[in-house]
Amino acid sequence: MKALGCRYVRYFNHAHQRTGTLLEGRYRSTLVDTVRYFLTCMRYIESNAVRARVVERPEDYRWSSYRANALGSDSSVLLTPHQVYLELGQTRAVRESAYRHLFQRPLPPEDLEAIRRSTNKGWVLDRDEPEEADAAGVGPGSDPDDVGG
Repeated sequence: MKALGCRYVRYFNHAHQRTGTLLEGRYRSTLVDTVRYFLTCMRYIESNAVRARVVERPEDYRWSSYRANALGSDSSVLLTPHQVYLELGQTRAVRESAYRHLFQRPLPPEDLEAIRRSTNKGWVLDRDEPEEADAAGVGPGSDPDDVGG
């Protein structure tokens, strides 16, 4: 991802006769370790525009894949359903219904914080065994630069 981003910045800057970065900060990622947190991350991403008060509902945001995943509309060759999404149901209608059900309530604040913290620190997102995560050198307390927790 980083290499792609760097090439695009060079292309964009050359095409628009400008210099500098295009994005706020560097690319960040984290390993999503469970199906539960994969779906939580999908909810997090699809709800960003709602939390930012850009739109009232996820399906109202033009750049969201929510309409395709929850409503079966706006399908595109650019969207490839993830295996976890496909396992929400045997038929398209069942998957869409299950996906809509995920959005009936907002994400709990602790899930929002866990995603943000994991992404910013580069930690694995929600291991089922926290002790194992710490022993593997991931998770809270494993970052030598994070003095004091």
